Amino acid sequence: MKIEKNIPLREARCHLDKYKIVDELEVGDSILFEVYEASHAAVVRARKGNPERKFATRKEGDGVRLWRTK
Repeated sequence: MKIEKNIPLREARCHLDKYKIVDELEVGDSILFEVYEASHAAVVRARKGNPERKFATRKEGDGVRLWRTK
């Protein structure tokens, strides 16, 4: 190992950025996720800064469908 100087620190990226599409959901719209963890992360992303939004999830085949309900 060696000490390095003047290496700029990269901006941190939020792991939830890949779920930006949920910000576009209108009431009644839905998205099918292949795994539950992705649907949960998407809800966390959607509620961030918008706690009045409500969502519902239901198992569908091998995936989980997420609906915006409010």
